[in-house]
Amino acid sequence: MTSSPLFSLAAFSAHVGTRFALADSATLAFELTAATPLDAQAPHDSRFSLILRGPLQPALDQATYTFRHAQLGELTIFIVPVGCDAAGMSYQAVFN
Repeated sequence: MTSSPLFSLAAFSAHVGTRFALADSATLAFELTAATPLDAQAPHDSRFSLILRGPLQPALDQATYTFRHAQLGELTIFIVPVGCDAAGMSYQAVFN
């Protein structure tokens, strides 16, 4: 991933709890539930993980998707499904 300030822990941390819409869907939305450093011992702003929660259905495959966010704009992010619960399906994106 690039070292763009847009793709930084600080940039995403400010938007935990906000909505990210799948760009090619009028209704499919995700909530950013966590933005955490990959190494808590030596945090580095460009090495971090995001957790996005979406609906249980449709479940997305591991792939690169384009998301839209009201403040961050359009972002292309590789996500991996990591589990589900009653609240929805969780996906992880890792930046390093």
